[in-house]
Amino acid sequence: MLHYAGRVVDLAEQVFGDRLEADFLERLAKAKSNVPEHGDGARIYKTLVKPSRVDLLTVGSHYAVNNIFEAYGEHAELHCYAVDRKEHSCQQSGTAKLVMGKARFTSTITQESATLGFAAVHFGKHHLIAGVRADGSAEADRARLNDLIETFSQDGKNGEAEIRSCLKQVFGNVHSLEALFRDEQRKVLSVQKRLHDS
Repeated sequence: MLHYAGRVVDLAEQVFGDRLEADFLERLAKAKSNVPEHGDGARIYKTLVKPSRVDLLTVGSHYAVNNIFEAYGEHAELHCYAVDRKEHSCQQSGTAKLVMGKARFTSTITQESATLGFAAVHFGKHHLIAGVRADGSAEADRARLNDLIETFSQDGKNGEAEIRSCLKQVFGNVHSLEALFRDEQRKVLSVQKRLHDS
C-alpha cells in the first residue's frame, strides 16, 4: 500500500507543484510498526519504498543496462512502460561492448512520456556502467557521443576509468548492474555465473 501512496504523492507533486512528501512523512511517522527494527511508517517509506520508486529515468537505466544482454526490437514492453526505439548502435572492442541509442519511454498507466538518450558499456563479468538522460541538443549530444565512441574504440576494456569518465560527462550520473529491476539482476547474475563456470 505504501508503494501506491508514494506514487500518488509523486503524481500529485507533478500536477500541483507542491511539496507534499514532507507532510506525508509527518503523518507516517505517527504510525508505529509492530516490527521494532522498522520503527515507524516514515522510516519504512524512506528505507523500503522510496529506493524502489520507478520513474522514466529508472526505466531508461534498466533498458540501457539490459540492452547489453538482451537485444530489444523497435518496440518493447517493460512492466507498465512502452519503449519505442528511435536510434540504436552496438560496438565491440576486444571483450568490451558499447550499446547506445535513443528511445521514447511511455507509462501505460499515466501516459507520462519522454525521449531519453542512453549508453551502456560492458567490460566483462560484472563490470558494467550505463548512463541515461533526457534528450538534449542534437549537435552538442552528437559531439559528446562521438567522443565516447572514440574513447571506447581506442581503449576497449583497458580504459575503463577513462570510458567511465567520458560516460559521466555525457550523461551526468552513471549506473551499474543495480539499475536493472531485481528479477533481471538475478537473471543476469545467473547467466554470468554460468558463463564464468563453463
